Amino acid sequence: MRKFTEDVPREKVLKIESVMDPIDSSEELSDLQVSKDAIIETVAEVVLNQQKPVAVTDADNNVVGGVHSSKMIHVLFGSRAETGNNDYSTTMNQLTNHPKLFQFVGLLVIFALLCLFINPSENNIFWRFPSLIAGLPYLINDSVEYLMFDWWPIQVYDP
Repeated sequence: MRKFTEDVPREKVLKIESVMDPIDSSEELSDLQVSKDAIIETVAEVVLNQQKPVAVTDADNNVVGGVHSSKMIHVLFGSRAETGNNDYSTTMNQLTNHPKLFQFVGLLVIFALLCLFINPSENNIFWRFPSLIAGLPYLINDSVEYLMFDWWPIQVYDP
């Protein structure tokens, strides 16, 4: 859903009601009033030109909140700037989109580190381990063959 909506301009779909702040009785509001149902794009310029917060009114013309020009700037420009410059979110998107690639790279790094830090010797089991399990595929194959044909025979259809 995020990928679908990330390119939609927020100012064209959000209403003032979604970005307004609660009424602060100690704060002086500007003379301008905007409806809580107004789309941000339609009132952004007039709100940005005001020095004081703009009053937000409901359908009965009652003041239900206020909009600061700084909040409007954040809604219009803040999210795009944050998502575009955030290296952490870019990295996380890469990790979630290509998990197998990063697993492979991680295994290569671990392998390289093990090769660098483990000294080969006759007493070290890590260097002898591949030769110890060299017969494992043959053992598995022979065991499965015994189970299929001798221990519990399976009839094979041969036309």
